[in-house]
Amino acid sequence: GEVPLLELCKWVERGGGDLSEMPALSYRENGKIKTNAQYFEENLDDLGFPAWDTIDPRTYPHQPHGVVSRSSLTAPIFATRGCPYRCTYCAAHLVTGYPIRYRSVGHVVEEMEMLNRDFNVGEFHIEDDNFTLDNKYAIEFCEEILRRNHNWKFSLPNGVRLNSLNPPLIKLMERAGFYSFAVGIESATPRLLQQLKRAITVETMEEKLKMVAANSNIQVVGYAFLGIQTETEDEMEATVKFLLDMPLARIGLGWCNALPGTEIFNNLVEDGIVDLDTFDFSLLDVYMDCPVDITSVGISRVKEKIAEANRRFYLRPKILWQILMNIRTFEQFKNAAKTGVRRLIRRKTQDVYTSEGWYDIYSSSNVGSG
Repeated sequence: GEVPLLELCKWVERGGGDLSEMPALSYRENGKIKTNAQYFEENLDDLGFPAWDTIDPRTYPHQPHGVVSRSSLTAPIFATRGCPYRCTYCAAHLVTGYPIRYRSVGHVVEEMEMLNRDFNVGEFHIEDDNFTLDNKYAIEFCEEILRRNHNWKFSLPNGVRLNSLNPPLIKLMERAGFYSFAVGIESATPRLLQQLKRAITVETMEEKLKMVAANSNIQVVGYAFLGIQTETEDEMEATVKFLLDMPLARIGLGWCNALPGTEIFNNLVEDGIVDLDTFDFSLLDVYMDCPVDITSVGISRVKEKIAEANRRFYLRPKILWQILMNIRTFEQFKNAAKTGVRRLIRRKTQDVYTSEGWYDIYSSSNVGSG
């Protein structure tokens, strides 16, 4: 966070000193790793705006979160931090904490006005974990955008809770300029939703997805996993079929990773499956690799199923046409094509960790000790 990083910089300027009171710091002392208490800023307005002049959005490649956008220039922005849920696979609480803290709506909109005025940004991707969880806050934001007569576009690519949505909110969001958001589905098997501590049912997800489609033209992206611990072939297929049956514009389908600090990962350590002394954290890549195989069918099979599911979803005429209609520039076309190839073709190599080292799951050859 901003405050701990500033304190660390001050410590360097002082030439060192006692580290035990520095917030959110992990360090090695006398051969042992020590971790100080985490720090989460309560009053987010006090942090001010990011130094956007040092990260001019006009100088970055146009690769928006979510592949496509309605504006030629976008910027990410946070209105809230935190998530009160305890999903077993999620590490967000390690970064932003459990309690949700809110920037004032005026503070958020003023930052957007600055980005629009100084950098010509016309679309904002709100990266919060739970922007709609407090309906009053989401309503206040939309009403402020309308009151100031801003003709901007918004998306929520990081995902919102389906059980936080209702028809009046959806209609207001669309009026304010929201055209897309992602939702967490994860699985269409009730027992796996309970295992993941998702605090939502398959029936509620179906009801809410159809409600959004019936009350707006907002495009919904569905995020889901395959390869959850104990998940069977039939259960993987049930999730794929659910994604195909729901009114979704796109899907983000991946494998269930055991991220350090999550309940899944901590259980692997407790059960002796992961040895922290040999686990090479530098090889952990949440987007491309699944370093700990927690599946019951094998990660190779899971990746085959994901590629198959992506083909079944995206190679439908109505989805292809919708994606083409969303593309507005050649740069967006290149991004969409690259993403499409990556999703439709499974990787040919995959290194997986065991307590004895790292192995290529396709050749079964040891590729080096962790």
